[in-house]
Amino acid sequence: MNSKINFHKFLTILTTLVLTYFLNVIYSQDLSSYVRLYGEITNPNSDKIIIRGNGYSKVIKVNSNGAFDDTLAVKEGNFNFNDTRESTALYLAPGYHLEISFDGKEFDETLKYSGIGERPNNFNASYFLFNEKNAIDSETYKKMENQEYFDYELKTHASLMKLLNESEIENEKFLENQADKFRFQMLNNLINKL
Repeated sequence: MNSKINFHKFLTILTTLVLTYFLNVIYSQDLSSYVRLYGEITNPNSDKIIIRGNGYSKVIKVNSNGAFDDTLAVKEGNFNFNDTRESTALYLAPGYHLEISFDGKEFDETLKYSGIGERPNNFNASYFLFNEKNAIDSETYKKMENQEYFDYELKTHASLMKLLNESEIENEKFLENQADKFRFQMLNNLINKL
């Protein structure tokens, strides 16, 4: 009877040690090298979303309530977020813990990010809305004189830089890349008009 009690104690101690070891392994992982992406979609367009860019591609399942959650092993950079009908730019960096919400029927107008990494991504959403509202149609473009178009491009560039500077983004790499992109777009548009 004494040996049964000792065996039972031994089994209890061994089980406790094994569970403690596995819990330690699970909780001691360095999650700062991953991106956690999760959120909820109202009126989803599909049962999946797709993240692509920098040689990376991942399909994330969206459940029947529109919720999704996944962990991504990506390097810092620009990606594309696609729900099979709509898409947008997504900026990811290891350590981001990003919640995304939107309505599938009004994608650009309702797209919101919160959590670690929200500022660059909310800026991207604002940038796309800015472009939608300030784009000129092809007829207007054709009718514009060179000086008028030059003034339009300068004004657009200044507005984009103001939007970027007011975004309170702390990621210098992202800020520099965006400023360079805006300069290139302006110069390229001006060269094409001439």
